[in-house]
Amino acid sequence: MRTTLCLYTFNLDLEKQRGELRKACSKYGHIAQPARRVNTTMRLAAFRNLMTDETVLLTLPIQAYLITSSDEHQSIDIDGFEKRREYISGFSGSYGDAVVTLDKAALWTDGRYHLQADEQLDCNWLLFREGHRGVPSMSKWLREQLPAGSRVGLNPKIVSRYTWDALHGSLAAHGISLVALNVSLVDVIWPEEERPPRTVKEAFVYDIEYAGKNYTTKVEEVRSELRKVGADAMVVTALDEIAWMLNIRGRDVPNSPYLRSYVVLDMQKVFLYVNSSQLNGTVRSHLGIGSRIVKSDSV
Repeated sequence: MRTTLCLYTFNLDLEKQRGELRKACSKYGHIAQPARRVNTTMRLAAFRNLMTDETVLLTLPIQAYLITSSDEHQSIDIDGFEKRREYISGFSGSYGDAVVTLDKAALWTDGRYHLQADEQLDCNWLLFREGHRGVPSMSKWLREQLPAGSRVGLNPKIVSRYTWDALHGSLAAHGISLVALNVSLVDVIWPEEERPPRTVKEAFVYDIEYAGKNYTTKVEEVRSELRKVGADAMVVTALDEIAWMLNIRGRDVPNSPYLRSYVVLDMQKVFLYVNSSQLNGTVRSHLGIGSRIVKSDSV
């Protein structure tokens, strides 16, 4: 009896380490699927077709593609328009990264979402439960799945530089290339009528009573720090940092008062890249002559 139990536990551990321990995904016949699951078969088929389509990729074919849970600003909560990983996988948790290869699809998430992911992911997906013994990291799994010479695609706008460098180094050591793609493959297959519209709401000034300092003072303090390190300019992509520095708030991101934008700060001007329709006269007056608003269709 003890031997049987040990073998059963061992087999469960192996399935978990391979991502194969899945609810209602029997290898031996059909089992009714949980009601919350989205059938991703057609989405994955369309996605994989793009992975070998050089006219879409504008580069050579790729053998794997990574989809993170982030937007271009590394926000914790993201607009429905940005939920690419949720669309391709059906998993709606706030944290989880997905990989699609030409024959497999896998998702990694932490202990907050192990049960939810198992409920929502259909049987096309492997589920890697982070924090469990023997579960491989994404980079290790890719190294095991792909031969040397393979190419892994990724949208560089939705990962931090640190994450990019770490993944690039890990894969390169095994002869696998991390490729920056100028096109988001999920965007290509996501029908416009099924995709939530991008949230675009009017920005407003955060009053000095609450901000403590006017924005020009903050900008000069940042410039002072730039001089100390010998820099002439900086790019700001984090929305909370932009909100703090410019004393501007918005309603573009769920649960956070942020305006979707970018800032380039040099020693003379503040260049705010933003959907200019979101800036009313009060906000423009607040920014004054020390800033330049750059209309951007990408934000």
